[in-house]
Amino acid sequence: MEISPLMIPIFALCIPLLGMATRLVAAIKAPAQVRGPLPETAALAEEVAQLRIELSEMREKVEFTERLLTAGAPAMPQSVASRQPVGVLNV
Repeated sequence: MEISPLMIPIFALCIPLLGMATRLVAAIKAPAQVRGPLPETAALAEEVAQLRIELSEMREKVEFTERLLTAGAPAMPQSVASRQPVGVLNV
């Protein structure tokens, strides 16, 4: 098999491409811990932590409100319940 003179530059160009392809495959197969987290991950983790705090506070407020409602507010006296609200016209 004879190598033509045109094949020499083609081989010369393929060698660096093979090296780049090898590094690319190795980077893809590398575990995430080696590559490190993405910069957005830290910001998202902080936002999730803040949302969890807010959700916890909202749960406490809901539980407090439920306790107030289930404790039973004293019944409104009939005289107060039968009154018309101010500004409402009786048609």
